[in-house]
Amino acid sequence: MKSALISPLLAGLLLLTGCAQPAAQAGGGGGGTIKAINHTKWAINHFSVNGQSGIDIIGPFQGGGGGCCFSVPARWTPGMT
Repeated sequence: MKSALISPLLAGLLLLTGCAQPAAQAGGGGGGTIKAINHTKWAINHFSVNGQSGIDIIGPFQGGGGGCCFSVPARWTPGMT
């Protein structure tokens, strides 16, 4: 009699554990792409921002040079620039 009662209860508890919600994950701050504008009369062959490389050659007085990608932390802390 006991095992006939315990087995369905254990099976029910096992099934209910699948309904548990996962812990919330901290949201990121976001990100974007790097773009550059050349304000000089010379072409720019390469550029980088904080170690992230931009791509494409940017002609004199042109924009472009898209690069991928930079990320932003969710929370600012002192000492960040």
